[in-house]
Amino acid sequence: MRFKFAVLACTFIACALSSLTALAQYGQVAPCPASLKVGFDSINQADSQQILTTLAGPELAGRGTGQQGYLKAAQFVADKLVELGLQPVGTQTSGRSTGPTAESAFLHYVPLQQRLPIVEHCSITAAGRLSIPAKGNVGFDSYSASTQIDGPLTFINCPRGKFQFPQGTDLRGSVVFYQAHDDDFKYVQRKMEQYRAPAIFRIIDHQPVSVGQIVTERNMQETVKGSISKPAARAMLKSLGYGLPREMGRQNLADVTYTNTNVTISNPTRQSQIMVPNVVGLLPGEEPSLQHEFVVLGAHLDHLGIGSGTTFYGADDNGSGSTAVLNIARALVTNPIKPKRSVLFTWFAAEELGLLGSEYYCNHPQLPHANMGCMLNIDMVGRNEASAKETAAENEGSIHLVGSTKGGTSLHEAIMKANEHIGFRFEYDEESVFKRSDQYNFFQQGVEVAFLFGGFHPDYHDDSDSIEKINFKKVVSASRLYYLAVFYAAEHGRFPAIPHEPAPQ
Repeated sequence: MRFKFAVLACTFIACALSSLTALAQYGQVAPCPASLKVGFDSINQADSQQILTTLAGPELAGRGTGQQGYLKAAQFVADKLVELGLQPVGTQTSGRSTGPTAESAFLHYVPLQQRLPIVEHCSITAAGRLSIPAKGNVGFDSYSASTQIDGPLTFINCPRGKFQFPQGTDLRGSVVFYQAHDDDFKYVQRKMEQYRAPAIFRIIDHQPVSVGQIVTERNMQETVKGSISKPAARAMLKSLGYGLPREMGRQNLADVTYTNTNVTISNPTRQSQIMVPNVVGLLPGEEPSLQHEFVVLGAHLDHLGIGSGTTFYGADDNGSGSTAVLNIARALVTNPIKPKRSVLFTWFAAEELGLLGSEYYCNHPQLPHANMGCMLNIDMVGRNEASAKETAAENEGSIHLVGSTKGGTSLHEAIMKANEHIGFRFEYDEESVFKRSDQYNFFQQGVEVAFLFGGFHPDYHDDSDSIEKINFKKVVSASRLYYLAVFYAAEHGRFPAIPHEPAPQ
Protein backbone atom coordinates (compact mmCIF):
# COMPACT_ATOMS: atom_id res chain seq x y z
CA MET A 1 0.00 0.00 0.00
CA ARG A 2 2.70 2.46 0.98
CA PHE A 3 4.64 1.71 -2.21
CA LYS A 4 1.59 2.31 -4.37
CA PHE A 5 0.87 5.56 -2.56
CA ALA A 6 4.46 6.70 -3.04
CA VAL A 7 4.30 5.92 -6.76
CA LEU A 8 1.04 7.81 -7.10
CA ALA A 9 2.43 10.71 -5.10
CA CYS A 10 5.58 10.88 -7.21
CA THR A 11 3.49 10.71 -10.37
CA PHE A 12 1.32 13.56 -9.11
CA ILE A 13 4.35 15.69 -8.21
CA ALA A 14 5.97 15.02 -11.57
CA CYS A 15 2.79 16.02 -13.36
CA ALA A 16 2.50 19.15 -11.25
CA LEU A 17 6.10 20.12 -11.98
CA SER A 18 5.55 19.42 -15.66
CA SER A 19 2.47 21.61 -15.56
CA LEU A 20 4.41 24.44 -13.90
CA THR A 21 7.07 24.14 -16.59
CA ALA A 22 4.45 24.38 -19.31
CA LEU A 23 2.92 27.41 -17.60
CA ALA A 24 6.14 29.32 -18.18
CA GLN A 25 6.03 28.84 -21.94
CA TYR A 26 3.92 30.27 -24.73
CA GLY A 27 2.48 28.06 -27.46
CA GLN A 28 4.30 25.09 -28.94
CA VAL A 29 8.00 25.25 -28.15
CA ALA A 30 11.01 22.98 -28.47
CA PRO A 31 12.15 21.13 -25.34
CA CYS A 32 14.99 22.72 -23.42
CA PRO A 33 18.38 21.21 -24.34
CA ALA A 34 19.14 18.33 -21.96
CA SER A 35 22.44 19.85 -20.83
CA LEU A 36 20.65 23.01 -19.64
CA LYS A 37 17.42 21.49 -18.35
CA VAL A 38 18.28 21.28 -14.63
CA GLY A 39 18.91 25.01 -14.40
CA PHE A 40 16.01 25.82 -16.74
CA ASP A 41 13.53 23.85 -14.61
CA SER A 42 14.87 25.37 -11.38
CA ILE A 43 13.39 28.73 -12.38
CA ASN A 44 9.85 28.67 -11.02
CA GLN A 45 7.00 30.88 -9.90
CA ALA A 46 7.19 30.02 -6.19
CA ASP A 47 10.82 31.14 -5.82
CA SER A 48 10.17 34.21 -7.97
CA GLN A 49 7.26 35.20 -5.76
CA GLN A 50 9.33 34.73 -2.61
CA ILE A 51 12.12 36.99 -3.87
CA LEU A 52 9.82 39.66 -5.26
CA THR A 53 7.68 39.71 -2.11
CA THR A 54 10.78 40.87 -0.28
CA LEU A 55 11.99 43.33 -2.92
CA ALA A 56 8.57 44.94 -3.29
CA GLY A 57 7.61 44.61 0.37
CA PRO A 58 7.14 47.24 3.08
CA GLU A 59 10.53 46.71 4.73
CA LEU A 60 12.40 47.81 1.60
CA ALA A 61 10.00 50.78 1.16
CA GLY A 62 10.34 51.14 -2.61
CA ARG A 63 14.15 50.91 -2.77
CA GLY A 64 14.72 54.63 -3.33
CA THR A 65 18.36 55.45 -4.08
CA GLY A 66 19.87 57.04 -0.98
CA GLN A 67 17.07 55.75 1.25
CA GLN A 68 17.34 52.97 3.83
CA GLY A 69 15.08 50.71 1.80
CA TYR A 70 17.58 50.63 -1.06
CA LEU A 71 20.46 49.76 1.26
CA LYS A 72 18.41 46.88 2.67
CA ALA A 73 17.61 45.70 -0.86
CA ALA A 74 21.30 45.72 -1.83
CA GLN A 75 22.15 43.76 1.30
CA PHE A 76 19.38 41.26 0.55
CA VAL A 77 20.77 40.61 -2.94
CA ALA A 78 24.34 40.40 -1.63
CA ASP A 79 23.22 37.82 0.94
CA LYS A 80 21.75 35.74 -1.89
CA LEU A 81 25.03 35.89 -3.81
CA VAL A 82 26.90 34.60 -0.77
CA GLU A 83 24.40 31.73 -0.50
CA LEU A 84 24.94 30.88 -4.15
CA GLY A 85 28.71 30.88 -3.79
CA LEU A 86 29.35 33.55 -6.40
CA GLN A 87 32.63 35.44 -6.33
CA PRO A 88 33.07 39.14 -5.61
CA VAL A 89 35.16 41.24 -8.00
CA GLY A 90 37.41 44.16 -7.14
CA THR A 91 38.30 45.46 -3.70
CA GLN A 92 36.18 48.59 -3.46
CA THR A 93 34.78 49.51 -0.03
CA SER A 94 32.33 52.10 1.22
CA GLY A 95 34.86 53.85 3.41
CA ARG A 96 32.78 52.96 6.47
CA SER A 97 34.40 52.05 9.75
CA THR A 98 32.67 48.70 10.10
CA GLY A 99 34.68 45.62 9.27
CA PRO A 100 34.29 43.82 5.94
CA THR A 101 31.82 40.97 5.61
CA ALA A 102 31.28 38.35 2.92
CA GLU A 103 28.21 40.23 1.76
CA SER A 104 29.90 43.64 1.61
CA ALA A 105 32.44 42.30 -0.90
CA PHE A 106 29.62 42.28 -3.47
CA LEU A 107 28.72 45.94 -2.86
CA HIS A 108 30.38 48.43 -5.21
CA TYR A 109 29.78 51.94 -4.01
CA VAL A 110 28.78 54.84 -6.23
CA PRO A 111 29.54 58.35 -4.87
CA LEU A 112 26.50 60.62 -5.13
CA GLN A 113 25.54 64.01 -3.74
CA GLN A 114 22.45 64.12 -1.53
CA ARG A 115 20.47 67.09 -0.27
CA LEU A 116 18.65 66.75 3.09
CA PRO A 117 16.56 69.29 5.01
CA ILE A 118 17.85 70.80 8.24
CA VAL A 119 14.50 69.89 9.78
CA GLU A 120 14.87 71.86 13.00
CA HIS A 121 15.15 75.05 10.93
CA CYS A 122 12.35 74.26 8.47
CA SER A 123 8.84 75.68 8.77
CA ILE A 124 5.75 76.96 7.01
CA THR A 125 4.66 80.40 8.21
CA ALA A 126 1.62 82.48 7.29
CA ALA A 127 2.34 86.21 7.21
CA GLY A 128 1.65 87.65 10.66
CA ARG A 129 -0.16 84.50 11.76
CA LEU A 130 0.58 80.83 12.40
CA SER A 131 4.02 79.23 12.05
CA ILE A 132 4.20 75.45 11.75
CA PRO A 133 7.54 73.76 12.50
CA ALA A 134 8.44 71.07 10.00
CA LYS A 135 9.41 68.47 12.57
CA GLY A 136 6.49 66.07 12.94
CA ASN A 137 4.28 68.15 10.64
CA VAL A 138 5.94 68.53 7.23
CA GLY A 139 7.95 66.12 5.09
CA PHE A 140 10.18 67.26 2.23
CA ASP A 141 11.26 65.01 -0.65
CA SER A 142 12.46 67.46 -3.30
CA TYR A 143 14.06 70.84 -2.94
CA SER A 144 14.79 73.98 -4.92
CA ALA A 145 18.04 75.92 -5.16
CA SER A 146 16.44 78.54 -2.90
CA THR A 147 16.08 77.87 0.82
CA GLN A 148 13.01 80.09 1.12
CA ILE A 149 9.86 80.30 -0.99
CA ASP A 150 7.15 82.93 -0.57
CA GLY A 151 3.75 82.85 -2.21
CA PRO A 152 0.01 82.95 -1.61
CA LEU A 153 -1.40 79.74 -0.16
CA THR A 154 -3.80 77.94 -2.48
CA PHE A 155 -5.81 74.94 -1.28
CA ILE A 156 -7.12 72.36 -3.76
CA ASN A 157 -9.65 69.65 -2.93
CA CYS A 158 -9.44 67.01 -5.67
CA PRO A 159 -12.43 64.85 -6.61
CA ARG A 160 -12.11 61.12 -7.17
CA GLY A 161 -11.04 59.84 -10.59
CA LYS A 162 -10.26 61.97 -13.64
CA PHE A 163 -11.04 65.64 -13.18
CA GLN A 164 -10.26 69.08 -14.54
CA PHE A 165 -9.21 72.33 -12.93
CA PRO A 166 -11.61 75.27 -13.26
CA GLN A 167 -11.01 77.44 -16.29
CA GLY A 168 -8.52 80.19 -15.52
CA THR A 169 -6.76 78.32 -12.70
CA ASP A 170 -3.36 79.90 -12.12
CA LEU A 171 -0.95 78.35 -9.60
CA ARG A 172 2.20 80.16 -10.70
CA GLY A 173 3.85 81.59 -7.61
CA SER A 174 1.51 79.70 -5.25
CA VAL A 175 2.29 77.47 -2.32
CA VAL A 176 -0.18 74.63 -2.87
CA PHE A 177 -1.78 72.35 -0.30
CA TYR A 178 -3.90 69.65 -1.88
CA GLN A 179 -6.11 66.82 -0.75
CA ALA A 180 -6.60 63.76 -2.99
CA HIS A 181 -7.44 60.08 -2.77
CA ASP A 182 -4.52 57.63 -2.67
CA ASP A 183 -5.73 55.79 -5.78
CA ASP A 184 -5.48 58.96 -7.85
CA PHE A 185 -1.99 59.97 -6.74
CA LYS A 186 -0.15 59.78 -10.07
CA TYR A 187 -2.94 61.50 -12.00
CA VAL A 188 -3.14 64.33 -9.46
CA GLN A 189 0.62 64.83 -9.39
CA ARG A 190 0.72 65.18 -13.15
CA LYS A 191 -2.15 67.64 -13.13
CA MET A 192 -0.43 69.73 -10.46
CA GLU A 193 2.89 69.80 -12.30
CA GLN A 194 1.24 71.32 -15.37
CA TYR A 195 0.61 74.51 -13.39
CA ARG A 196 4.24 75.04 -12.28
CA ALA A 197 3.64 75.97 -8.66
CA PRO A 198 6.94 76.53 -6.81
CA ALA A 199 5.81 74.44 -3.80
CA ILE A 200 3.35 71.55 -3.63
CA PHE A 201 2.38 69.70 -0.45
CA ARG A 202 0.03 66.76 -0.23
CA ILE A 203 -2.19 66.56 2.86
CA ILE A 204 -1.85 63.10 4.44
CA ASP A 205 -3.35 61.26 7.41
CA HIS A 206 -0.06 59.97 8.88
CA GLN A 207 3.07 61.74 10.09
CA PRO A 208 5.16 63.05 7.17
CA VAL A 209 8.75 61.93 6.68
CA SER A 210 11.50 63.89 4.94
CA VAL A 211 13.80 62.02 2.57
CA GLY A 212 17.01 62.94 0.83
CA GLN A 213 17.17 64.04 -2.78
CA ILE A 214 20.02 62.87 -4.96
CA VAL A 215 21.41 65.98 -6.63
CA THR A 216 21.72 65.88 -10.41
CA GLU A 217 21.88 68.54 -13.09
CA ARG A 218 18.24 67.85 -13.90
CA ASN A 219 16.77 68.62 -10.47
CA MET A 220 18.79 71.59 -9.22
CA GLN A 221 15.87 74.00 -9.79
CA GLU A 222 13.09 71.54 -8.99
CA THR A 223 9.84 72.48 -7.28
CA VAL A 224 9.73 71.95 -3.53
CA LYS A 225 7.49 68.93 -2.96
CA GLY A 226 6.42 67.02 0.06
CA SER A 227 3.59 66.32 2.43
CA ILE A 228 1.89 67.96 5.39
CA SER A 229 -0.09 66.26 8.12
CA LYS A 230 -3.83 66.78 8.13
CA PRO A 231 -3.85 68.44 11.60
CA ALA A 232 -1.14 70.88 10.52
CA ALA A 233 -2.92 71.73 7.25
CA ARG A 234 -6.21 72.17 9.09
CA ALA A 235 -4.57 74.51 11.62
CA MET A 236 -2.95 76.61 8.90
CA LEU A 237 -6.17 76.95 6.90
CA LYS A 238 -8.15 77.75 10.06
CA SER A 239 -5.71 80.54 10.92
CA LEU A 240 -6.53 82.05 7.52
CA GLY A 241 -10.28 81.69 7.97
CA TYR A 242 -10.82 78.52 5.94
CA GLY A 243 -11.84 74.99 6.79
CA LEU A 244 -10.52 71.66 5.54
CA PRO A 245 -13.29 69.63 3.86
CA ARG A 246 -13.91 66.27 5.49
CA GLU A 247 -14.32 64.51 2.14
CA MET A 248 -12.76 64.64 -1.30
CA GLY A 249 -14.72 66.45 -3.97
CA ARG A 250 -17.40 64.41 -5.73
CA GLN A 251 -17.67 66.23 -9.05
CA ASN A 252 -15.25 66.18 -11.98
CA LEU A 253 -14.01 69.69 -11.23
CA ALA A 254 -11.34 70.43 -8.60
CA ASP A 255 -12.28 72.90 -5.87
CA VAL A 256 -9.57 75.59 -5.88
CA THR A 257 -9.45 78.08 -2.98
CA TYR A 258 -7.13 81.08 -3.23
CA THR A 259 -6.52 82.36 0.31
CA ASN A 260 -4.65 85.45 -0.98
CA THR A 261 -2.44 85.23 2.11
CA ASN A 262 1.28 84.84 1.68
CA VAL A 263 3.09 81.99 3.36
CA THR A 264 6.80 81.36 3.62
CA ILE A 265 8.38 77.96 3.19
CA SER A 266 11.73 77.86 4.99
CA ASN A 267 13.65 74.76 3.95
CA PRO A 268 17.39 75.14 4.48
CA THR A 269 19.26 72.04 3.40
CA ARG A 270 22.65 70.46 3.80
CA GLN A 271 24.41 68.67 0.97
CA SER A 272 26.86 65.84 1.43
CA GLN A 273 28.37 62.93 -0.42
CA ILE A 274 26.83 59.52 0.15
CA MET A 275 27.92 56.11 -1.07
CA VAL A 276 25.20 54.01 -2.69
CA PRO A 277 26.00 50.44 -3.76
CA ASN A 278 25.65 48.58 -6.99
CA VAL A 279 25.65 44.84 -6.34
CA VAL A 280 28.11 42.85 -8.46
CA GLY A 281 28.96 39.13 -8.43
CA LEU A 282 30.84 36.75 -10.72
CA LEU A 283 30.30 33.15 -11.80
CA PRO A 284 33.64 31.97 -13.26
CA GLY A 285 33.45 30.26 -16.63
CA GLU A 286 33.89 26.53 -16.93
CA GLU A 287 36.74 26.79 -19.45
CA PRO A 288 39.86 28.07 -17.60
CA SER A 289 41.41 29.57 -20.74
CA LEU A 290 38.23 31.63 -21.32
CA GLN A 291 37.42 32.70 -17.76
CA HIS A 292 38.83 36.20 -18.32
CA GLU A 293 36.07 36.80 -20.89
CA PHE A 294 32.57 37.40 -19.59
CA VAL A 295 28.94 38.20 -20.31
CA VAL A 296 27.15 40.88 -18.24
CA LEU A 297 23.60 40.28 -17.03
CA GLY A 298 21.96 43.19 -15.26
CA ALA A 299 18.90 44.93 -13.88
CA HIS A 300 18.40 48.11 -11.90
CA LEU A 301 17.57 47.48 -8.25
CA ASP A 302 16.28 50.93 -7.36
CA HIS A 303 12.83 52.44 -7.68
CA LEU A 304 11.24 55.70 -6.49
CA GLY A 305 11.08 54.85 -2.80
CA ILE A 306 9.23 57.17 -0.43
CA GLY A 307 7.91 60.50 -1.67
CA SER A 308 5.01 62.91 -1.10
CA GLY A 309 3.75 60.84 1.80
CA THR A 310 3.46 57.59 -0.13
CA THR A 311 5.61 54.56 -0.94
CA PHE A 312 6.31 53.50 -4.51
CA TYR A 313 7.00 49.78 -4.16
CA GLY A 314 8.10 49.17 -7.76
CA ALA A 315 7.11 45.52 -8.02
CA ASP A 316 7.41 45.54 -11.79
CA ASP A 317 9.84 48.45 -12.06
CA ASN A 318 12.20 46.88 -11.41
CA GLY A 319 11.58 44.29 -8.73
CA SER A 320 10.66 41.92 -11.55
CA GLY A 321 13.95 42.38 -13.43
CA SER A 322 15.99 42.15 -10.22
CA THR A 323 14.17 38.93 -9.37
CA ALA A 324 14.87 37.55 -12.85
CA VAL A 325 18.61 38.14 -12.51
CA LEU A 326 18.61 36.33 -9.15
CA ASN A 327 16.63 33.49 -10.75
CA ILE A 328 19.22 33.18 -13.51
CA ALA A 329 22.15 33.30 -11.09
CA ARG A 330 20.66 30.44 -9.09
CA ALA A 331 19.84 28.48 -12.25
CA LEU A 332 23.40 28.80 -13.60
CA VAL A 333 24.85 27.68 -10.26
CA THR A 334 22.36 24.79 -10.06
CA ASN A 335 22.93 23.46 -13.57
CA PRO A 336 25.68 20.79 -13.75
CA ILE A 337 27.07 22.34 -16.95
CA LYS A 338 28.30 25.91 -16.56
CA PRO A 339 28.85 28.56 -19.26
CA LYS A 340 32.30 28.43 -20.89
CA ARG A 341 32.95 32.10 -20.20
CA SER A 342 32.30 33.92 -16.95
CA VAL A 343 29.04 35.69 -16.13
CA LEU A 344 29.03 39.03 -14.31
CA PHE A 345 25.74 39.68 -12.47
CA THR A 346 24.89 43.32 -11.77
CA TRP A 347 22.12 45.13 -9.90
CA PHE A 348 22.44 48.88 -10.42
CA ALA A 349 21.56 51.84 -8.21
CA ALA A 350 20.09 55.16 -9.36
CA GLU A 351 18.73 54.07 -12.74
CA GLU A 352 15.60 56.11 -12.03
CA LEU A 353 17.79 59.19 -11.54
CA GLY A 354 19.48 58.98 -14.92
CA LEU A 355 21.30 55.62 -15.17
CA LEU A 356 23.83 56.84 -12.59
CA GLY A 357 24.80 53.46 -11.12
CA SER A 358 25.57 51.81 -14.44
CA GLU A 359 27.28 54.98 -15.68
CA TYR A 360 29.63 54.85 -12.70
CA TYR A 361 30.33 51.16 -13.25
CA CYS A 362 31.09 51.70 -16.93
CA ASN A 363 33.49 54.51 -16.06
CA HIS A 364 35.09 52.46 -13.25
CA PRO A 365 34.84 48.87 -14.49
CA GLN A 366 35.90 46.04 -12.21
CA LEU A 367 36.72 43.90 -15.25
CA PRO A 368 38.05 45.21 -18.60
CA HIS A 369 35.47 46.21 -21.17
CA ALA A 370 37.69 44.59 -23.80
CA ASN A 371 36.87 41.18 -22.30
CA MET A 372 33.09 41.79 -22.18
CA GLY A 373 31.14 39.75 -24.72
CA CYS A 374 27.81 41.58 -24.39
CA MET A 375 25.40 43.08 -21.89
CA LEU A 376 21.89 41.65 -21.37
CA ASN A 377 19.56 43.97 -19.44
CA ILE A 378 16.19 43.17 -17.86
CA ASP A 379 13.78 45.94 -16.87
CA MET A 380 10.06 45.50 -16.11
CA VAL A 381 9.21 41.93 -17.09
CA GLY A 382 6.42 41.27 -14.59
CA ARG A 383 3.41 42.75 -16.35
CA ASN A 384 1.65 42.65 -19.70
CA GLU A 385 1.78 45.88 -21.64
CA ALA A 386 -1.51 47.78 -21.44
CA SER A 387 -2.70 51.11 -22.80
CA ALA A 388 -5.75 52.79 -24.29
CA LYS A 389 -4.91 51.01 -27.56
CA GLU A 390 -4.44 47.46 -26.27
CA THR A 391 -5.43 45.42 -23.22
CA ALA A 392 -3.12 43.45 -20.96
CA ALA A 393 -4.80 40.22 -22.10
CA GLU A 394 -3.77 40.94 -25.68
CA ASN A 395 -0.13 41.01 -24.57
CA GLU A 396 -0.01 37.85 -22.50
CA GLY A 397 2.63 36.25 -24.73
CA SER A 398 4.36 39.39 -25.99
CA ILE A 399 7.48 41.18 -24.78
CA HIS A 400 9.73 43.90 -26.18
CA LEU A 401 13.26 43.23 -27.30
CA VAL A 402 15.01 46.59 -27.50
CA GLY A 403 18.37 47.42 -29.09
CA SER A 404 19.31 43.85 -29.98
CA THR A 405 20.25 44.76 -33.55
CA LYS A 406 21.83 48.17 -32.96
CA GLY A 407 25.18 46.44 -33.42
CA GLY A 408 25.54 43.16 -35.29
CA THR A 409 22.94 40.44 -35.68
CA SER A 410 24.65 37.65 -33.73
CA LEU A 411 23.34 38.57 -30.27
CA HIS A 412 19.84 38.99 -31.64
CA GLU A 413 20.11 35.54 -33.22
CA ALA A 414 21.28 34.02 -29.93
CA ILE A 415 18.19 35.39 -28.19
CA MET A 416 15.98 34.10 -31.01
CA LYS A 417 17.55 30.67 -30.52
CA ALA A 418 16.77 30.83 -26.79
CA ASN A 419 13.20 31.84 -27.56
CA GLU A 420 12.61 28.58 -29.43
CA HIS A 421 12.15 27.08 -25.94
CA ILE A 422 9.97 29.91 -24.56
CA GLY A 423 7.71 31.11 -27.36
CA PHE A 424 7.56 34.86 -26.68
CA ARG A 425 6.06 37.02 -29.41
CA PHE A 426 8.69 39.73 -29.68
CA GLU A 427 7.71 43.32 -30.40
CA TYR A 428 10.18 45.88 -31.70
CA ASP A 429 8.22 49.09 -31.32
CA GLU A 430 9.84 50.51 -28.16
CA GLU A 431 13.25 51.52 -29.51
CA SER A 432 12.57 55.00 -28.10
CA VAL A 433 13.28 53.66 -24.60
CA PHE A 434 16.74 52.39 -25.56
CA LYS A 435 18.49 55.30 -23.82
CA ARG A 436 16.32 54.99 -20.71
CA SER A 437 17.78 51.85 -19.15
CA ASP A 438 21.20 50.66 -18.07
CA GLN A 439 22.28 48.82 -21.21
CA TYR A 440 22.72 52.21 -22.89
CA ASN A 441 25.82 53.02 -20.87
CA PHE A 442 27.41 49.75 -21.96
CA PHE A 443 26.46 50.40 -25.58
CA GLN A 444 28.30 53.71 -25.38
CA GLN A 445 31.39 51.74 -24.40
CA GLY A 446 31.21 49.78 -27.65
CA VAL A 447 29.54 46.71 -26.13
CA GLU A 448 26.76 44.80 -27.88
CA VAL A 449 23.56 44.93 -25.79
CA ALA A 450 19.96 43.76 -25.61
CA PHE A 451 17.17 45.05 -23.38
CA LEU A 452 14.22 42.82 -22.42
CA PHE A 453 11.22 44.98 -21.52
CA GLY A 454 7.62 44.02 -20.78
CA GLY A 455 6.18 47.38 -21.80
CA PHE A 456 4.34 50.20 -20.07
CA HIS A 457 1.08 49.88 -18.14
CA PRO A 458 -1.16 52.23 -16.11
CA ASP A 459 0.71 51.49 -12.85
CA TYR A 460 4.08 52.60 -14.21
CA HIS A 461 5.76 54.94 -11.69
CA ASP A 462 2.66 54.86 -9.51
CA ASP A 463 2.25 53.61 -5.96
CA SER A 464 -0.11 51.01 -7.45
CA ASP A 465 2.83 49.08 -9.00
CA SER A 466 2.39 46.35 -6.39
CA ILE A 467 3.11 42.66 -6.18
CA GLU A 468 -0.56 41.68 -6.37
CA LYS A 469 -0.54 42.68 -10.05
CA ILE A 470 2.57 40.73 -11.07
CA ASN A 471 2.32 38.09 -13.79
CA PHE A 472 4.75 35.48 -12.45
CA LYS A 473 4.46 33.39 -15.57
CA LYS A 474 6.06 36.25 -17.46
CA VAL A 475 8.79 36.70 -14.83
CA VAL A 476 9.65 32.99 -15.09
CA SER A 477 9.56 33.03 -18.89
CA ALA A 478 11.79 36.11 -19.09
CA SER A 479 14.21 34.52 -16.62
CA ARG A 480 14.36 31.29 -18.61
CA LEU A 481 14.82 33.16 -21.88
CA TYR A 482 17.87 35.04 -20.63
CA TYR A 483 19.19 31.96 -18.80
CA LEU A 484 19.48 30.28 -22.19
CA ALA A 485 20.68 33.46 -23.88
CA VAL A 486 23.52 33.77 -21.35
CA PHE A 487 24.68 30.26 -22.22
CA TYR A 488 24.58 30.94 -25.94
CA ALA A 489 26.32 34.30 -25.52
CA ALA A 490 29.04 32.69 -23.39
CA GLU A 491 29.56 30.09 -26.13
CA HIS A 492 29.85 32.80 -28.77
CA GLY A 493 32.35 35.15 -27.14
CA ARG A 494 32.56 38.87 -27.90
CA PHE A 495 29.83 40.29 -30.11
CA PRO A 496 31.18 43.17 -32.21
CA ALA A 497 29.10 46.31 -31.82
CA ILE A 498 28.85 47.51 -35.42
CA PRO A 499 26.14 49.57 -37.17
CA HIS A 500 23.23 47.57 -38.51
CA GLU A 501 19.79 48.15 -39.95
CA PRO A 502 16.82 48.67 -37.56
CA ALA A 503 15.22 45.71 -35.81
CA PRO A 504 12.73 43.66 -37.86
CA GLN A 505 9.12 44.72 -37.67
